[in-house]
Amino acid sequence: MRNRVILIVGGLLFIFGIAYFGSPYLAARNLQEAAKSVDADALESSVDFPAVRDSLKSQLNAVMVKKMSEDSSMKSNPFVGLGLMMAPAIIDRMVDSFVTPDGIAAIARGQKPNEGKSDASSRITYFYSWVNIDRFRVWMRNTEEAKDGPSLLFERRGLFSWKLIRIEISDLMNGASASPAGSTSSLLSTTAPTPAVPPTPQTLSTTLNPMATDDDLKNQWGALNEECRGGQHTPEDEICSSRDRMETVLQSRGWCWAYSDTDIVPADFNWHKCDATRP
Repeated sequence: MRNRVILIVGGLLFIFGIAYFGSPYLAARNLQEAAKSVDADALESSVDFPAVRDSLKSQLNAVMVKKMSEDSSMKSNPFVGLGLMMAPAIIDRMVDSFVTPDGIAAIARGQKPNEGKSDASSRITYFYSWVNIDRFRVWMRNTEEAKDGPSLLFERRGLFSWKLIRIEISDLMNGASASPAGSTSSLLSTTAPTPAVPPTPQTLSTTLNPMATDDDLKNQWGALNEECRGGQHTPEDEICSSRDRMETVLQSRGWCWAYSDTDIVPADFNWHKCDATRP
């Protein structure tokens, strides 16, 4: 009798373990099947759409800010601040437009969200890995074209239920490998929208960047001042007008100028804090 109880309990524990640890594989499989058939009801039950939208928005915003901050041509552009202000609204609309049952189905099939249904899923290989006891990741890879897709992060909801909560694309957009197979190509070619920013001139810049540091403004002012004082420009033209605007900004930041005791180029003026004693 005792052995029988032990066998029953052991069998139940074995079945429980199979169900508990096998449930994420089943959830991932169900999502793949729902994606192939574009079963909206099944997708609704498999995906936490608000969580997916929020994660994509945060990833795209982070990548966009990183891209703009690392681009040297952006740093001296006066429209960068405006672009950074507009970008979240652009990203929000873009994400909301494709994080739908149809869009998720396309991604799970290895397609771009705006592509029509095709047999792309037949070329996709899925890799699985545990993140922790409550999170499970599915990697996607187009083995025919040797391209990586995004990874899908599932989260446990209860003992045996799982939901997709995150589509991870930041590694792909930063050029890193997204799957254990190790490719640097993106399957979905998803890119963060970069706000339209006019190019920075390669010649002497007359653009006033309100985000520039004091030192940058002083250097730019000095170059413009030398050009303006060269005798080829009138006080009304762009070179001299820009110099005067930068001078006004510097003065509003507490800087004063006076002639140097020595004739030092590129500027004959010595900028110093108005409340400081000049050397």
